[in-house]
Amino acid sequence: MRWERAWFLAHEARTPAELPQEGWWEVALPHQWSLGEPGGPEGARLEAEVGWYRLSLPEGGPRRFLYSLGDYYQEAWLDGTYLGRHEGYFFPWLLELPPGRELLLRVSAPKEP
Repeated sequence: MRWERAWFLAHEARTPAELPQEGWWEVALPHQWSLGEPGGPEGARLEAEVGWYRLSLPEGGPRRFLYSLGDYYQEAWLDGTYLGRHEGYFFPWLLELPPGRELLLRVSAPKEP
């Protein structure tokens, strides 16, 4: 499956339970928050080290996968269930998704000296 749009929130939360309901904005994928986003908070680029993406999943066939290229750490939850973690500077992550409707991706890009 391929997504073109997602909801994004720059927030330091460690788990989905810590996330606020407000403040998310729609972004086009692929997305890099440090470059800025028209329609985002003040339209400015963000200096955040952690960002969350929320995606609504369509009904899938018997198997479906997430293919993601993120900087640097990524973690995934589907309908509140933790799926796993990936580390690598834009190194591909392929993750088989169980049944579910809402995918949350936490991307952590620590600042380099």
